[in-house]
Amino acid sequence: MKLGKNIPEWLQTEFERKQEQFVNVLNDEQCAQFSALQSDVVFVQELTAVFLGSEFFFESSLRHPDRFFALFFDDGAGRLVDQQPDYASLAQSMAEFLLQAQSEDELMHVLRVFRQRQMMRIIWRDITRRAETLATTAALTVLADVCIQTAVDFLYQRACVEWGTPIGAQSGESQSLLVLGMGKLGAFELNLSSDIDLIFAYDESGETQGKPRSTQCVFAN
Repeated sequence: MKLGKNIPEWLQTEFERKQEQFVNVLNDEQCAQFSALQSDVVFVQELTAVFLGSEFFFESSLRHPDRFFALFFDDGAGRLVDQQPDYASLAQSMAEFLLQAQSEDELMHVLRVFRQRQMMRIIWRDITRRAETLATTAALTVLADVCIQTAVDFLYQRACVEWGTPIGAQSGESQSLLVLGMGKLGAFELNLSSDIDLIFAYDESGETQGKPRSTQCVFAN
């Protein structure tokens, strides 16, 4: 597959090498799916740009071809690659993934898989300009938001069982953990290489209750 008259020969060679490497890890069904996708000129152009433009996407595709093909085949709700991620859709998808998690280790695995699948979608949409820059930063931010909230909800309940529920000294009511996103996360400006800075807090100070030994907690006011 030629990339175009103005593409340097070394870049043509690099793409062909990557495409061959990818095809070699596919099973028979996936090879047939890939051939079908290549009949679309737009797909071929976009594949070229993404394989050459993102080593993360390429390596992820090699290790998990199923996650590559999940982007392009309609599961009843439309192709993922055509859809801009939003909080509601990501939260629903995460809830389905979370059914697989019964322990903290399983939660971490679910979060890693979910993040990689969504990052592949976001990267494809970004490099091919299906999404503008602000749409990409918004998608990355809501992805981080969903992952953080999922981890907090999952682990908070287990922490309460193990150490007791935090109770506010003034209100006498249980305190939910607050997570404040700082910097680019708080400003909805995450990019593909951003880390995140978080502050954890409660509404008021108090102690944990419900266990033989309570723990004094100093919460944010």
